[in-house]
Amino acid sequence: GHATVLRVAPSVDEASSLEGLLENLGRDVIQVVVAPAGLGVPVGEPVIYDGAERSAISRGAVVLAVGVRAGTAQAEGLIAAAGHADAAAVVFKAASELAQLVRDAETHGVAVLAVPEEMTWTQLHAHLNLSRFSTATGASTGIAGVPLGDLFALANAIAGVVGGAVTIEDPGRRVLAYSTLGDQPIDAARRGSILGRQVPDSPGMRTLYRQVLSTPGVMTADSETLRKLLEGGPADIEGLKPRSAVAIRAGSEAIGTIWVIHEDADLDEEWEHALVEAARIAVPHVIQARAARDVERRLRAEMLMTVLE
Repeated sequence: GHATVLRVAPSVDEASSLEGLLENLGRDVIQVVVAPAGLGVPVGEPVIYDGAERSAISRGAVVLAVGVRAGTAQAEGLIAAAGHADAAAVVFKAASELAQLVRDAETHGVAVLAVPEEMTWTQLHAHLNLSRFSTATGASTGIAGVPLGDLFALANAIAGVVGGAVTIEDPGRRVLAYSTLGDQPIDAARRGSILGRQVPDSPGMRTLYRQVLSTPGVMTADSETLRKLLEGGPADIEGLKPRSAVAIRAGSEAIGTIWVIHEDADLDEEWEHALVEAARIAVPHVIQARAARDVERRLRAEMLMTVLE
């Protein structure tokens, strides 16, 4: 089916290790605060913990501490409960208070992991399931052959599903990646954006992007609408083809957009659904890629300072 590449894989019964799970998710996305039993412990299913419902914690579970802040009595109680159930780890949102949990975690023999504030629990739960599946089956990649953070491979995967030409952009309209599959529809505006690695700025372009960010699902614009919006701006509007776009959201924050050029005026319903799924699954990829760029910038700055000194 069209959505096969992008759907979250089901969990499997075969256990994987905590180390394999961390490698698949990426250590820039999920970090170890403390792992008293090491990283070789077997990992079972992810569990969304709800204190009000007294969620059952299974052996080897990765417990998502939804709504539980580090440094509170509730957090300490959750660590104790996870240790009593022989869970593998408890995941909290990153905060300075996490250091306070180290002693309790060591006492109860359970690992504590941290994820960025901008990652939603729903996204993390889906990717923990996917990572567990990949590790148990020997796969080394996140989504149907797409390594975490490889935005060019992700763009090609989306293009293969939707059948159009894909670009992935950041909130500043910089082109982060684009699909390179053969026989893709292309026009002068896409070519110019790719070559310049930046979508040209104009009032019409800003209007178009505001529409994407204010649309909960997929925004589609036909050729005539695009021509009227972009006429007179710096973008080359010769032979404009229809475009669909969806925002990549981490919680309430838009961290990017996915654009698809297609020949027909509209995407069909199945392809629209696949594009919405792609935007959801793209979140940790964009976060990982952004973290890698930050590390690269820091290294370059340090190298420059060394040269100057």
